[in-house]
Amino acid sequence: MYTITLDFYSGILYAIEDLKELNISVNLNVFDTENSLNKLNDISSNDLVRNSDVIIGPLIPRNFETFSNIELLESIPKVFPLSTIPIKIIKGVIQSVTPKKLLRNRMINYLDENLNREDNIVIIADSLNNEIDSKLSEIFPNSIKIKPEFEGYILPELLDSLLVDSLPNKVIVESEIFTLISSVVSQLNSQITSERDVKLYTTYRGNQYDDPSINNKDLGI
Repeated sequence: MYTITLDFYSGILYAIEDLKELNISVNLNVFDTENSLNKLNDISSNDLVRNSDVIIGPLIPRNFETFSNIELLESIPKVFPLSTIPIKIIKGVIQSVTPKKLLRNRMINYLDENLNREDNIVIIADSLNNEIDSKLSEIFPNSIKIKPEFEGYILPELLDSLLVDSLPNKVIVESEIFTLISSVVSQLNSQITSERDVKLYTTYRGNQYDDPSINNKDLGI
C-alpha cells in the first residue's frame, strides 16, 4: 500500500504541473490518515480540509466511507481513486474506477446484443473465471470452449485449428493472468489475414492489456 500511495502522490504532482501550464492554479494539501479512525476525525476538523474544493481519498475503502459520511464534509466532492472495490455512493461521492462487477455486467450485455450467434465464437476462460464462463456459455450455447493448459498457456495448434476463414472469429478471453493473455494475443495476431477475420473480447479489461509487450490494436480491444 505504501508504494501505491507514493506512486499515486507522484502522479498527482505531475498532473498539477500539467495544469499549471494551462494557467490553472492548484493548492494541494496532503494528510496521512495513518489508517486510524481517530486520525480521520482529526483531519476532518482541519480548516484546510473543510475549505477544499475537492477531496481525493482516503485510499482504503473503509476509511473513505467513514470519511465521506462525516456531515461537515457533505457538500465537498469526494473522489475514491484507484480501486475497483465497490463503495457506498452517497451525495458528493465519486468512484473514479468502475467496479469490476459493474463493468462485467455491462460488457456481458454488450456481447449479448452485438455478437452474432452464427459467428465462430471461442471462449477461453481460466479456472478463476468459471462463473463468467458459465454465463457466457448460456448466452452463446454453440460457442467453442478452451481451457488453458498448465501455467496458463494455449497450445498454438489447438487455437489455430479452431479459427476459420469462412466466418468472423470472435474470441472471448476471461483471465487476469498475464502469461495467458499475452500468449493468446500473440497467437491471435499471427492468425489475422485478409481471409481470416479475428476479434478479441473480454468482460474485464485489466491492466494486463496495457502492457507495452502486448499488441492488441489489430484485434479491436
